[in-house]
Amino acid sequence: QSVTARVVAEENGPFAASRIANVGAADGVREGFAVVNEHGLVGRVVRVGEYTSRILMLTDFSSRIPVMGTKSGDRALLVGDNATGARLLEPETPDQIIPGEIWVTSGDDGKMPLGVRVGTARKDGDEWRLALAMDVAPIDFVRLVPPPDFASPDLVPALGGVEKNTDASLRTVSVAPVPATPAKPAGQGGAQ
Repeated sequence: QSVTARVVAEENGPFAASRIANVGAADGVREGFAVVNEHGLVGRVVRVGEYTSRILMLTDFSSRIPVMGTKSGDRALLVGDNATGARLLEPETPDQIIPGEIWVTSGDDGKMPLGVRVGTARKDGDEWRLALAMDVAPIDFVRLVPPPDFASPDLVPALGGVEKNTDASLRTVSVAPVPATPAKPAGQGGAQ
C-alpha cells in the first residue's frame, strides 16, 4: 500500500539533497519505497524511523536510478549532481536520444516501479541531462510507493509439491456409466 506524506526540508543531514517525511515504520513505510508527487519521481526512502522517513532526492550525488526513454527506448543510470539537476550516466545508445523526450523509471533494479515519469532529456555540452519533472512545482505532499512485489525464487515450492487431498467431501465421485439399450435390428418386430 502506498502512503501519503508531507515533507519538509532537512538541514545538516548526511546528504546534500534530502527531505524528511512525516510517516515511518508505524505507517508501513520501509527503505526503498519510491517517492512521487503529482509531477513525477522525487526520490526514494533511505532511512526509516518509527514516525518519520528520510528521502534521498534525485538531485543528490548518491542517488542512482535506472531510467529509460519513452521514444528511443535507451536506458541509462540517472545520477544527481548535488545542484538542481541530474545527468544520464552511460546511456546505451546516446545517438538515439531525442531532445525533449520523456524519461521514466525502467524498473531494471527491481526496486522502483516501472514507468514513473522522471523528466525530459536535454543536451548539455557532450552529456545528456534530464529536466526533472519534480521541479515543476514546490514539493509539499508526496506518495511513498512500495517496490514491485516480485516473489523470491527461493520461496517458490518445488515442482510436484502438491499435497494429497485428504478431504473426502472434495473428492470427485465416479459414477458407473448407464448401459445403453440395444437398438432393434431392422425388419424385426411389428404385427404380421
